[in-house]
Amino acid sequence: MNRKISPRQITCVFRREYIEWITNPRMLMCVVLVVMVREIVLLPMRNLSMGMGQPINAMEPVIAVANSGVLLLLMPLVYLVIMADFPRVSGNTYFYLTRTGRINWIMGQIVFQIVSLLTYLLFVIISTLVQTVSFSFLINGWSLVVTESDKSSAMYDLIPMNLYNQMSPYEAFAISYLLLFMFLLSCSLAMLLASIYGKKTLTFWVVMISIAVGIVFCAVKSKWMWVFPVSHSILWIHFQNYYRKYVMSPWISILILGVLLVVGYLLVMHFSKKLNVDRLRGEQE
Repeated sequence: MNRKISPRQITCVFRREYIEWITNPRMLMCVVLVVMVREIVLLPMRNLSMGMGQPINAMEPVIAVANSGVLLLLMPLVYLVIMADFPRVSGNTYFYLTRTGRINWIMGQIVFQIVSLLTYLLFVIISTLVQTVSFSFLINGWSLVVTESDKSSAMYDLIPMNLYNQMSPYEAFAISYLLLFMFLLSCSLAMLLASIYGKKTLTFWVVMISIAVGIVFCAVKSKWMWVFPVSHSILWIHFQNYYRKYVMSPWISILILGVLLVVGYLLVMHFSKKLNVDRLRGEQE
């Protein structure tokens, strides 16, 4: 079996998985996500914008998507569902592993995870931005629709003062999606690690339950929320309402998620040396 790292073999594994993923009928789940984003974020923002006669910043709905408790439950669900068949295992997987080598196969899977997640987030961002063209602007400043809305309005729930009092929209966008990317990658990594042992279904429910519980703790602002990775992915809860003071620095959250990813990938690389095709096939049969 090939034990050498081969960029060509890694690319072949990645390309094979990516093509199968992007053409999978489960990708239609992304349409459901677009509908939910429109109902939860875009329509309330559009109605407030029209009511006040003021445009919104085009980045504000995108930022709201990454900081919404409901969507932070839905986005991992959709992503894990469309990733459920991967890594793909079939009758010729043993021979495929023999030809490519276990280390190249697992590294190809890691590249596939990263690129597929970037594709998923890019789809969410672009599909949201496209729907705001008629009532938005792109200057790096919060709109009056956000800053002047009543606390009882839907806008306050979408972009609370914890966020717009602390940083510019572009900075909020960059940090929000970095945190979200790292969190979703950690979820995908957990599924990859679980697939090595044929425990994907169990791990899926553990991940989803931890997300739900974490969001509940975020809603009540319990100190225990920081135990759950999902809490570290929500930017606005890192700040106090008025003062430029951290509840927890987002850079600490980035560090925590980064450490989780590094440890997780080291475990994947270690266990891949003893990859068992029968266990890998596990619940896919």
